[in-house]
Amino acid sequence: MEHEGAIYVIDSRESTLGHVISQNTYDAIQFLGATNATNVLSWWDYALEIKIAGKEPVINYASENIKWTVARPSVIEKYDSEEKVRDVANFFVYENEEESQEIAIKYNANYIFVHYPWDLWKFSAIVTASGKDPGDYIKVNFTTNEEWMKEVENRTLAKKDTIGIKMIYGDEVHGFEKVFENDDVRVYPVK
Repeated sequence: MEHEGAIYVIDSRESTLGHVISQNTYDAIQFLGATNATNVLSWWDYALEIKIAGKEPVINYASENIKWTVARPSVIEKYDSEEKVRDVANFFVYENEEESQEIAIKYNANYIFVHYPWDLWKFSAIVTASGKDPGDYIKVNFTTNEEWMKEVENRTLAKKDTIGIKMIYGDEVHGFEKVFENDDVRVYPVK
């Protein structure tokens, strides 16, 4: 995937690697920074965005057992615990809102940050981190990026209607109220 519309590069000495973000992601960071959020639950890839917003991510890094899902695993020097990464993955994989809410409460998360379509691209890694088979949750075999994008746009990529899939697409989710949405990011406070 190309980084069309990318305008900023964010980086940190403490992160695995920096990356390019769009104006939409920058706007989401600004929005999150203006909220009363303290702890934000998202996949670990967005820890830097959350920190830039002045908030604390629930997870900052991949766990060691999923390091193979990281683009450059040789640069990883820190890992989050297996339990914490599995819990966050389960938050997104659960189909029951109450189970997901329990995880958010366990880690004192009061906001959820998801990125469209990138979290769909990462969903097989998220499912893997939960200890489940990605093929049970999402279509995983594509020959082209165009084929994948067609599945994303048609909402036929997911095999199960999980909390994560709902949030990534910007759906309303019981127990969470969507308060920010643009073409790239959705933000949900925990009720």
